[in-house]
Order: sequence, then structure tokens, then C-alpha cells
Amino acid sequence: MRQTLRAGKPLLLAISFVAFCAHATPIVFDETGALQSFTVSTTGLYDISAMGAQGGSAGSTPIAGGFGADLSGQIFLTAGTQLEIAVGAMGSTGSFTSLYGGGGGGGSFVYVFGASSPLLVAGGGGGSGYSGNPGGNAQTSSSGQAGSGSDAGAGGTGGSGGQPGSRDSYDGAGGGGWSGNGGDASGTSQFRVARGGGGATGFAGGDGDCATSGPVQCANGGYGGGGGGGWQGGGGGGGYSGGGGGDGSGSFAGGGGGSFMDAAFMNGFMGLASNGGNNGNGQVSIELVGDVGGTPVPEPDSLWLVGLSLSALYFARRRQ
Repeated sequence: MRQTLRAGKPLLLAISFVAFCAHATPIVFDETGALQSFTVSTTGLYDISAMGAQGGSAGSTPIAGGFGADLSGQIFLTAGTQLEIAVGAMGSTGSFTSLYGGGGGGGSFVYVFGASSPLLVAGGGGGSGYSGNPGGNAQTSSSGQAGSGSDAGAGGTGGSGGQPGSRDSYDGAGGGGWSGNGGDASGTSQFRVARGGGGATGFAGGDGDCATSGPVQCANGGYGGGGGGGWQGGGGGGGYSGGGGGDGSGSFAGGGGGSFMDAAFMNGFMGLASNGGNNGNGQVSIELVGDVGGTPVPEPDSLWLVGLSLSALYFARRRQ
């Protein structure tokens, strides 16, 4: 009897280890240029992470745009909840080889369908200025960053879009925010570049629609509200609040978009570029880490270990 009981204890410990240390496989959402949906099937605790996209590079001396934010946290969700997900795209570069600013990177958004405020927003990075001014990194605060230069656009606040540069037609456009579009860059029709779209208008990236004697494509902002890059100034990044457009007269960069995390999240992390910010397109992942009772959920690959342990325990008991 003692031998059987001693043999059973390790089996019970093995079952406990497998059941309590494993997690479900994360569901990963990459950038598609359109809204994506996820319906919660199991009530429980979920780990959600989001990375904003990088701003576009620019100019005759290409330099990388600003980095996106990197956010994660755990939140309780009930079965049947529908989440909407917009994954930010990296800002583009223009086709003209000497004078253009980079497009702003798009933010990545996660929200409950029909909700007035998001759950999680990771801001996108600002586009670089053509002469080598790097784009602003996404912000870990909710406000967007102003573009660089004395006549740059202000960053948005409270979910609004960022403003464009205010000096001339070479400026970058503002990035879109959760509740408002960014500002179009001013100037003649030859040099006008479009704002980044806010949440109310589908998170579209701003068009870079520059032209001289014929059409010359300036840099587009990335999906997720990135502002279009100007003839010289970078576009603002999309985010909870949009980044400001860069001052085109001095070939300055766009500012990074703001980030947001709902107060219901636990164990929240909001990182800067130097601490894990995303280089490239954005990404969102969702993982069930505990069921309604708070028990961690086994991975599919570990379920066979549970079955094996239970079978061994059953036969050990039969020998008693």
C-alpha cells in the first residue's frame, strides 16, 4: 500500500504541474489593411498584447521612422464578447528619390464592438524627415507627440487627431486618433497630403498625393491612422491620439501616436522602442490564460500528458 501511495503522489504532482503551468495557444493577428474580429468563446482571463507600426523612412539620406509602442496586459472577458481589431501598417516611403518625408506608422487598436472607448491602443511611430531627421517614437501616454521643427503640428489629446505642419505645402499631415482624424497638410493641390483617419472613419492611412508636372507619389501613412508624408516633412503616427506632422520647411519628422490601456487591465506593460517597440508592421495577440474559475488553461499539446498521467494513476490505484 505504501509503495502504491508513494507512486501516486508524483503522478498527482505531475497532473497539477501540467494543468496549472500551461496556457492556451495565442491567436495572432497580423496587418491586413482592414478590421478583423474575434469572438470570445470562453469566459475567463485573457492576455492581450498589441504593437504599433513603425513610421516610414525618408529622403536622400534614408533613416528609419519612429518605433511603435509595445503594450500588454490581462483582462477578464465574458463569452460572446466581440472584439474588433485594427492592426497598424508601417508607413511607406515615396517614389521621388530626393525630397519626401516618410508616412506615419499606424496604431494597433483593440476594442469591444460598439464601445465608445477602446480596450488597448498601441501608438504608431512618426515618419522621418527627408534630410535625415528620425521620426518620433510612439508615446506610452495617451497624447500624441508633436512633430519636430518650429512650425510642426501639435499632437492630439484625449483621442483627437494630430495637426499638420503649419508653415507651407511641404509639411507632413497629422496622424489619426481614436475619435478624430488627423489634419490635412495645407498648400496647393500639387503638394497636398492627406491626414491619417481616426476610428470614426475606419482607421485609414493618409494618402501622399504630391505632384509636379506629373504625379509623384509622396509617402502614404500606414493603416491605423498614419498621416501622409509631405514633400519634405514626415507624417504623424496614428494612435489613441494622433502624432503631429513634421515641419516641411526644415525637413522635420512627424511625431509618434499616443497609446492607451483600459483601467480594467491587470499586470499592464507599456514599452518604449528601446524596451521592445515594434520594428515594422504592428501585431495583436490574444491568449486565454485562465477559465472562469481562474484556473490556467492547458495547451492542446499538453492535454495528452494529463491523459497519460490520469491513466497511470488509475492503474496504480487498481493495484492497491
